[in-house]
Parts: sequence; C-alpha cells; structure tokens
Amino acid sequence: MYRWILVFLVGYLILAYFLRAMRTRQLGSNGNEFLLAQIFNGTTFAGSSSIVWGILDPSVMIVIGETTMFLLVAGVAGMGYALRELAKLLRHQSF
Repeated sequence: MYRWILVFLVGYLILAYFLRAMRTRQLGSNGNEFLLAQIFNGTTFAGSSSIVWGILDPSVMIVIGETTMFLLVAGVAGMGYALRELAKLLRHQSF
C-alpha cells in the first residue's frame, strides 16, 4: 500500500510540473514555493486515494464499521481538491 501512495505522489508531482511547463514554458521561477504547494497537493491526493481504496477492501470495511460514509466523503473531497489544483495550473499561472 505504501508503494502505491508513493507512486500516486510522484505521479502527481510529475503531472503538476508538466502542466506548469506547458502553461508557462519554464520550470524555474519561485520553484521552492511551487514545489512545497505541489507536495502538499500530491500528498492530499495520494492519502485520499488510499482512503477510498481502503474502503473498497472488505477486511477494512469490517474494521471501520459505521465511519465508512465519513471516510468516503473525506477521501473523495481530498481527491477533488487536489485535482482542482491541477486544473488551476492549466487556467492561470499560480506561481
């Protein structure tokens, strides 16, 4: 499971840098600020994806019991937030 979280995080970071490069034609200005924001967004996406993925596992469903809907909403909201931040990279220059 930890490998998948790392794969989602790295994939998100690569996609964010690719979208930024397409939009601005550069990678350099304010790189640290951009990197920190994308690490936060990528971690949100990876963690939320793992929550949703964990809900689909029957053995996890037994353990979490009645909190399933709460975790599902939290996971989908986190994924939506991170994907919205990626979409912002296409619309305007964030950094």
